[in-house]
Amino acid sequence: VIGVAPTADQGGYWLVASDGGVFAFGDASFYGSIPGLGIAPDDSPMHPSLNAPIVGMVPSHDGHGYFLVANDGGVFAFGDAKFEGSCPGIGGCLGGGIAVVMTDGSGNGYWAVSYTGDVHAFGDATNYGGPASYLPYATVVRSADRTASGNGYWVLFSDGEIYSYGDAVYLGSPFGQIEFSNPTSAIFATSDGGGYWVTTFNGAVYAYGDAPYYGGMSANQLNGLIVAATGW
Repeated sequence: VIGVAPTADQGGYWLVASDGGVFAFGDASFYGSIPGLGIAPDDSPMHPSLNAPIVGMVPSHDGHGYFLVANDGGVFAFGDAKFEGSCPGIGGCLGGGIAVVMTDGSGNGYWAVSYTGDVHAFGDATNYGGPASYLPYATVVRSADRTASGNGYWVLFSDGEIYSYGDAVYLGSPFGQIEFSNPTSAIFATSDGGGYWVTTFNGAVYAYGDAPYYGGMSANQLNGLIVAATGW
């Protein structure tokens, strides 16, 4: 499992695996998956198969569908999610692989963010810029999240640095507190966009703006790394 996303009413969530398998819990509806289309994982000898593993998912604008994004920037739309293009469809995207996908505020566009911080806009999504030219040595994009309006976004690097674009407001970051052995794994905003949380592989949580701190998992012995998180 490499991603999690909540339903609009916060009564459920989806988990997505690297092979494109989708698991729905609570009031989250299942709209399909990559294995359900008869497509094998990227490392499978079977055909057809993915060209690259799935690295993230995001619900559609109204929550009656979702997008899955692969490491090569391939986008797969399920339910009422509207496909607006992908990196392979435009001959590839810069940035050494796609790390995350975000929808814009209209439901007719989305952004794909590469590991190096290149932002690629599809549909009616506006490209507000990206931190690719500021990439610190030996660090990669781990996560990104859009603002409540859909007119901006935050981009999180593995060393804790955060860059804000559009109407996203920078509220602080754990840069300087993150150890190389415990990089960040996710950034997710509060419902009003006035704050955000950052998590790390061992479950540490950092809260900024109006995001309250409710605790973390860093004091516990985990069976695996924290790779995704969400909140509201």
